[in-house]
Amino acid sequence: MRTFRLLLGLLSSIAILAMLWYAFEVFGADPLSDREEYRQYVVQGDKVWEEWCKLEKWQEWSPYHMNTVWRAGTDWKAGGKFEEMMRVGWPYETLKGLERIDLVFVPDRVAYVRERGTPVSYRFWRFEYVPGGGTRVASVEVLHSSEIGFLRPLIEGRWQRNLEASLRGLAQFVERAK
Repeated sequence: MRTFRLLLGLLSSIAILAMLWYAFEVFGADPLSDREEYRQYVVQGDKVWEEWCKLEKWQEWSPYHMNTVWRAGTDWKAGGKFEEMMRVGWPYETLKGLERIDLVFVPDRVAYVRERGTPVSYRFWRFEYVPGGGTRVASVEVLHSSEIGFLRPLIEGRWQRNLEASLRGLAQFVERAK
């Protein structure tokens, strides 16, 4: 009897997911499919932009970056491209994306979009000097894919913690570089 109830529950869940998927396919994009993460952190020192721009060193301060390499250009300029490999955990485990730089205002803003890889991502970084010393670093990422709306409650907390750990790691990296 217990097995029957479990099986019935599983089949009901599959049927609901199938209906939602069908509705999203027929009526267009799901407004819940975008997932956004945002954090800001104050880093002591004025070399934050300079150290952050060292793309090849991101894995030294970001716990989820495994590798980052330039693919077109070697500097932060609009149109430049880089590849990043990240360890993000379930359900993607490892993400590999080709990122295209859309916007750069030296020394305080950068935005890039994932050109190849899933989920689609748009990341924005801002560096703002704080009166009295330090730099406020803010980062926001918007993800979009057909499955993000379903996965959001399961992954959002972990991905927020990844971003927080990266910002703390950047702060420590800048301190060591002094």
